[in-house]
Parts: sequence; C-alpha cells; structure tokens
Amino acid sequence: MNSSKRNPIGGFFELELSKVKHYHIDAVNLNLGRSCLEYIVRSTKYKTIYVPHYTCSVLFDRLATLDIIVERYHLNERLEIDLNLKQIKGDTLFMYTNYFGLKDKYIAAISEMIKNLIIDNCQAFFSKPIENVNSFYSPRKFFGVPDGAYLVTEKIYTKVLKRDVSSDRLKHLTERIEYGPQKAFKNFQNHEVDLNNEGLKAMSKLTSGMLQSINYEKAAKIRNDNYRFLHEKLGASNNLKLDFELNLSPMVYPYVSNKEYLRAKLIDNEVFVATYWPNVFKDCSIDSLEYNFAKNILPLPIDQRYGKKEMEFIAQLILE
Repeated sequence: MNSSKRNPIGGFFELELSKVKHYHIDAVNLNLGRSCLEYIVRSTKYKTIYVPHYTCSVLFDRLATLDIIVERYHLNERLEIDLNLKQIKGDTLFMYTNYFGLKDKYIAAISEMIKNLIIDNCQAFFSKPIENVNSFYSPRKFFGVPDGAYLVTEKIYTKVLKRDVSSDRLKHLTERIEYGPQKAFKNFQNHEVDLNNEGLKAMSKLTSGMLQSINYEKAAKIRNDNYRFLHEKLGASNNLKLDFELNLSPMVYPYVSNKEYLRAKLIDNEVFVATYWPNVFKDCSIDSLEYNFAKNILPLPIDQRYGKKEMEFIAQLILE
C-alpha cells in the first residue's frame, strides 16, 4: 500500500469528533456563505444580480470584487419583494433572503415565478432546498463552528478550490466555554473581521468534522419548541407582520415592540440580541422599511442551548 494515500497511524490524539453525517448531504461544501454567492456568479455568465437592501454588508463586499452589476431592491412590510416580478428579466440572477428562517412558503411561491433564483438560507439552516433553486447555508449562525457553508446548486465551477484551514479560528469558541460571552466577544469580533480576508475556498477538514458531529434532530426540535413557546407568549404583542408558521426551526424569534428601550433592557439582563444589519443605517433612508427593520426587530435567542426556563425569562422581561 502506498503510504501517501492513507492516514498516519499512532502518535498523539486529535480532537475527537463522531463524524456521522452532514445535514445537507448533496451540497457543495465551501468555507463561507458569501463564497456560495461567488461560486454561483463565477459559474454563470450573467452580468446582473438583484439583491435586497436588507441584507448583510459582506455579501455586497464580495459582489464588489466580481464582474457583475448589483441592483438593490426594497421589501414590503412582510419582508417580501417590493417589485413587479414579471418585469425581472430572465438573463439576471435574483437573490432573496429567507428572513429569520420564516419565509419558506413565500419562497416556494416565488420559485415558480423567478428564473435564476438564489435563496440565502443563512438564517434558515433547517429549511429544505427547492429543486432547481440555488440555496446556500451558513451553519455558524446555528452552531458552534468557526466557518463553513453549504451550497445546493446544479451550477458547476470548474476551478479546483483550495481547502480552507480552521484550526487557528477556535479561540472565541473555546473562550466562550471557559469565560462566557462577554470575555470572548472581542475575539469573536476579530474573528469576523479576519473572515473578510478569506476568498472562495472549500470547507476545512476541521469544520467538516465538527458539522458531521452535531445532533441535528435534537437541535431542530429544541429550536422549534422554544420558537413556539415565545410565539405563544409574545405573538399577541408582536408588531412584526409575518406569518409565524409553527412547524419551523428558525434562527431566532423576531419581535417588534413600540418600546424603544427594550433592546437595551434585554442586553442589560444578558439577553444578547443582534442588529440585522448595521450597514442598513447608512445605505437606506431613515423613513425606509429597511431602516425600520434594522432598528426595531429584536431577534430573540431560541437556540438549542436553552429551554423553557430561559424562554420564560425572556418573555417576562418583555411583558413586564
């Protein structure tokens, strides 16, 4: 046997991972969600892509490095496309975000109407891809991994991709275990900045192993249970105009209140709620819906680390 074609035997132990299976088994395994978008652009010849104003700046930053025109579009109050879909030409790419993992039904509807559709499922890890629709996922929004992304597509990019390396990106993950989120937050921020320097690569061996070791069925159930609980407690006072399907396992429970101090109150009580996305404040006018979304939507944590006790605490803080 040629020793170069097998793994070394013996020596010290590596990090032990169970490596059962990936959740998205038919996907292209890449390093970042933004790399998935680049992969699609590079594997097609289209010169224009539609992207919503209300999305993360890293996607716009990556698209700016590619030979493609970016057309930004607005959303309505239901976080749906505010365009006449019949006017969208068939020779363009069109990206829509599965906001908070709650727009599955809407995506199914528009997939029948829009050619060359790309679904950003970074906030919807457990949403199933639709046949013949490009979909990409960012598992680090749902699990404790340093990077990694899944792209479900029929497009083929012929260039051989360099494999990413993730072993130097674990500090914020391990520090959170040892010291808590406040102590680890600075390294988390540094980690996010460092990822901006990474181009299109294949998923690292470490991240791949970590993603094959997660109990996805358990995580999905806990998320759904927490999501249902918060909606039962807070749905009547939630000013966000969405259809809250209750059979999903979304990233967060998005909540909108007329109490402007509520975000600060939650954070003061160590319920950390992000802002999606700060770039909107400079890119959109103050009277736009996108500005309102970024300012007022509170993405309440519902993930698999927490249970009924934590959900009751969050609901109590909001309803007091």
